[in-house]
Amino acid sequence: MPVAQILKAVLISVVLTLFAFVGGKLNLFGFEDVMDAASDDVFQQITSGTYGDRPEEREGQDRIRIISIDETGIEALRQGGWNGWPPGLDSLGILIEDMAYGSEPGPRAIFLDLIITGASTDVPSVDLEAILDSELEATPAVLLLRSIAEVTQARAWSGQSACRTDPLIRLACIIEAGGTPVILARPDALEQNGLTELQRQLDNVALLTPVLVNVRNYPLVDDYAQGPLPGVYGFDLYPASALYAADCLHDILRNGQARACDGQPVFQQAAEAARAALRPGARSSVPGTQARDIWSTPVAVLWGSRQPDRQTELTARVSSGIVPECEDRMGVVERSLRSLFNALPQSTACAYTFNLGYDRIVAGFGLEQDDYRYIFEDRLILVGSHMLNSDWVPTPVHGQLPGVHYHAMALDNLVSLDSRYRRADTTWFSTDDLFQVILTFILLLAVILAVMGRNTLLEDFRPQWKSRPPLWATVAYYASLIVLVVGLTWLIALIGKSAWDQAVINWLGIMGLAFGVLFMAARLTFITDVGGPLAFVDTWTRKLEFGDRNLTRRRRPDETPQDSGVPPPPKRQRRTPSSNATPPGTRRPRSRRKQPDASS
Repeated sequence: MPVAQILKAVLISVVLTLFAFVGGKLNLFGFEDVMDAASDDVFQQITSGTYGDRPEEREGQDRIRIISIDETGIEALRQGGWNGWPPGLDSLGILIEDMAYGSEPGPRAIFLDLIITGASTDVPSVDLEAILDSELEATPAVLLLRSIAEVTQARAWSGQSACRTDPLIRLACIIEAGGTPVILARPDALEQNGLTELQRQLDNVALLTPVLVNVRNYPLVDDYAQGPLPGVYGFDLYPASALYAADCLHDILRNGQARACDGQPVFQQAAEAARAALRPGARSSVPGTQARDIWSTPVAVLWGSRQPDRQTELTARVSSGIVPECEDRMGVVERSLRSLFNALPQSTACAYTFNLGYDRIVAGFGLEQDDYRYIFEDRLILVGSHMLNSDWVPTPVHGQLPGVHYHAMALDNLVSLDSRYRRADTTWFSTDDLFQVILTFILLLAVILAVMGRNTLLEDFRPQWKSRPPLWATVAYYASLIVLVVGLTWLIALIGKSAWDQAVINWLGIMGLAFGVLFMAARLTFITDVGGPLAFVDTWTRKLEFGDRNLTRRRRPDETPQDSGVPPPPKRQRRTPSSNATPPGTRRPRSRRKQPDASS
């Protein structure tokens, strides 16, 4: 192929890549966001079976547990004093105690995915010591505060101002004091001044975190530019990052693992601050941590479809109905083919995270002490609603799931991958954009060179084909182009996800662009190659031709594209006047045929 043609192909690819990049950044009509979401959904549907295959990626599934409450469980819990949903404050206190003391040793941290509001009259405006005093009237709010304070050992750390420096140090103080961190949901911090007195008192015995998160990119830290707010010191942790921090600090403070969680220094700093804050004669203040810096990028959550190890076994023990079969036996190739023809199931019966109903745990039917240890011992517990009227979120693998599963899956990504979690694109130009630019350029250049190479092959190496290759060569040529486009797209998408921990690029849009350029570049040769000698091919090839001659003047019947390989149509012979022609303006007499004789 001449060098001039190669340079021309490179120039065309650069120009088209630039237009594609600018168009994506403009995000006209939100089309880029829609394609990004669709690309990520399809990618996760195909690769969800591989998440958790490696032992290091299974650590999150082994450690995280969801305790659910649904309509059936509410009916069973009414016998224990529950009065419906949401439950009473005293019932929530009992629930938290059940989670904390379900086994010995107990869980590493507990998260309650329920915003506790409470009326202004539920708890008196007194300090924590007065609330914990047994002489105060035991109202439901007071009982709740006492239960949480006992679990978190609030008497040992709540009075230390250094333990309120930031959320990370508060978690470290709870663990250093011998308690179990309790993380509660609350409204956004910008509404902090509107919190009730009960919520302010809960902030003295537990850690309050915002729970309203984006369904695509899970935030880890909420940094407030306006400065410290009541109960919030510059930044907030979200449920997944708070539970992950508690897990890391537990390894450092209880198990002595200095290199826990990839050895990130922010956890070692928080542990040292907690030790200093609880030491006799401690200073009233300690330096804050830099958690906002290491967690500034949200998590592009990866979903898995692998079933928890004992999910079916324990569900069958505590249930009287039919237990669904949740094992996923499909590989990547089968999932790819099913996804291509939209034959993948829209949802699965079991989620990735182990979950069991709270009413089943309280009843104890079918469970043994080893089962309770499997559920609670050294686990990260998330308690959430499975009610039909609660918050449900769309997922690419499981269809609609309760919101607590979204917190659990983001936490699983952090526990299993640590600092290698898949990062969402939040900057104007990132490595994600770089991958897209490289992939777009490579695909466009490959398509244009392949079309040019087809003409060069026919002209220089296979002149006997006379600009029209045989059927086997046509099939091989266009199949190779399709495999080239799909293979390169998938390869770079996998490299970007696995090697650089990036969210999946918009590979569907890029692949669609490459096929569009392929059609435009081969629009004249495709019908000729496929149709062969059929008569209608010439007509449709001329209709698909697009050039400057079509715009300036009417094309003569004998004109055909030089590179199309289409032979010109035969010239029409004009009739020449004969010698006995009738002069203009005269009428030629009609010939009379002789009528047949009746007798004959």
